[in-house]
Amino acid sequence: MRYTVDAVSIICSIHYMQFPAYAYPVYAKYMVAQVNELAKMSEQEVGEHRKQLNGIKVRGKEPQRPIKNWNQCGLSGRVLDVIRKSGFDTPMPIQAQALPIIMSGRDCIGIAETGSGKTLAFVLPMLRHIKDQPPLQQGDGPIALVVAPTRELVQQISKDTKKFCKVHNMLVVAVYGGSGVANQITELKRGAEIVVCTPGRMIDILVTSGGKITNMRRVTYLVFDEADRMFDMGFEPQISRIHRNIRPSRQTVMFSATFPRSVSCTHWSLPFHTLCISCQGVHTHVSKHIAMFLSQAKTIWPHKEAAENVCLSCCAQSITPLTTQHSTQSYKFCIQACLW
Repeated sequence: MRYTVDAVSIICSIHYMQFPAYAYPVYAKYMVAQVNELAKMSEQEVGEHRKQLNGIKVRGKEPQRPIKNWNQCGLSGRVLDVIRKSGFDTPMPIQAQALPIIMSGRDCIGIAETGSGKTLAFVLPMLRHIKDQPPLQQGDGPIALVVAPTRELVQQISKDTKKFCKVHNMLVVAVYGGSGVANQITELKRGAEIVVCTPGRMIDILVTSGGKITNMRRVTYLVFDEADRMFDMGFEPQISRIHRNIRPSRQTVMFSATFPRSVSCTHWSLPFHTLCISCQGVHTHVSKHIAMFLSQAKTIWPHKEAAENVCLSCCAQSITPLTTQHSTQSYKFCIQACLW
């Protein structure tokens, strides 16, 4: 039996329905070609450049080469102006490698710690992806869907995305629990190119009114942010219901702080040719200085004599006597701990 596009509109079914590929319209996936400056680099030069980017590693077949500046990633001049005004002079390591991969239309997994610039790494290609698609029509759902585990993260991603969407007159809707659903439904009915959501609230929206509020027929760019947290928080059934009702030929991007063995590509229905980017080298942007109150020190080390302050520095997992660079009147002992 041949299914029509209308059959896909009721995505709220718990059961997975396999629709033929010809039920979906063709969309532009390959957005930007590699610039000549990067194409002329030798493999040795590419390896040296990746070492300079905190030793970033890429696993997969024929990965794209990392960019060196914003002009090499194929963004419009208006978006580049917003980037420069925001104070981003050069791409961060995860951005330098993820941007050319996503811009070329490939699926990828980005592994980098919190605060490393992962949000911009999938937001910027998302803008270019949407601009290359036909404009939304009445009754169309979003073109890009970003799924995050918590309300706070959805609000942060939505705020960062809106800053760049203004130059292209794109609309962003944040869908999350803990707030009034009426406003979210109203915004979705008006139409928006981008929806940033939590899994549970998005499913609630999709099953309301028989799936007439919004739909996923137009979703061709799918992002899972903090994927490891969603897995740990037990969102596997909700995630499965969402991505199984989106066209199989979509572009899927996943970012995570870690990628344990239990979270495999097959578990998230990612294709085998997916590229994996790992940026877990030297961390320079996270402060490693911690202050602990005296009451906490007494609780953790009751056998030690009370001290006025406790100093923690990230060197090794050991407790050492007070060193000469600290005042004996302010510190009693120095605790050297390692941040993971």
